[in-house]
Amino acid sequence: MRAILLLFLLPALAFAAGGSPNLVELRKTAESGDAAAQFSLGEMYRNGTDVPQDLTEGLEWCRKSAEQGYAPAQCILGKDYGRGEGVAKDHTEALKWCRRAAEQGYAPAQCDLGRAYRDGTAFPKDWVQAATWFRKAADQGDANAQLNLGVLYEHGDGGLRKDMTEALKWCRKAAEQGYAPAQCEIGIIYHNGNGVPVDEIEALAWIILSAEKGDKHMIQMRDMAKHEIEFRFGPETVLKAQQRSNELAAMVAAAQRPQ
Repeated sequence: MRAILLLFLLPALAFAAGGSPNLVELRKTAESGDAAAQFSLGEMYRNGTDVPQDLTEGLEWCRKSAEQGYAPAQCILGKDYGRGEGVAKDHTEALKWCRRAAEQGYAPAQCDLGRAYRDGTAFPKDWVQAATWFRKAADQGDANAQLNLGVLYEHGDGGLRKDMTEALKWCRKAAEQGYAPAQCEIGIIYHNGNGVPVDEIEALAWIILSAEKGDKHMIQMRDMAKHEIEFRFGPETVLKAQQRSNELAAMVAAAQRPQ
């Protein structure tokens, strides 16, 4: 009975000493100066994972890691400054940390930097720089960057020439990773006939697929598109689109399997 009681008391004692046994060990490693552990501990506090959420504590550990050059921490610190999360909003600081991570080849930061150039955050818009950083991340398989690069080619923004072959190539790369916004974008391209023949079945098929992740906006788009297609072409066309969507889902699943 005593042994059983101790078994239940140990987790409580560990929490009183600073959290679960894993958390105690992680904190020791972080306090020893390990940048990856500092980042992991910071994320636990930021997200309230196994500890009470504490953005200030999370930011402190994230900064310790970032100052040692740990790219994921630098990227997160940049996001915090950009959103004003746990710290005063400061686009200059946001871009400083984002750039440090991007220049180390960290794809999420490269994508963030591409968006900063595209949107003109803290400096004038530069479409060429935006495309450059999006491409660096896209080449590493970052789905968000692949979609952003595809959209730049789709619209021919700034000094970037419109190229629907490139647009569809990059959107499809993201879509084949199961990235719902890219799947929806392909549907819109086929619906509008933007550089490709109008294909309502293909358009609806991609939009149906994008809605499977449960995003409310995409579900609404799917329902509206289904209603429009059924009204214009009849229920048989909607059924064909659903069948094509099933084929696309199988293709995406096959593309995601380990080779």
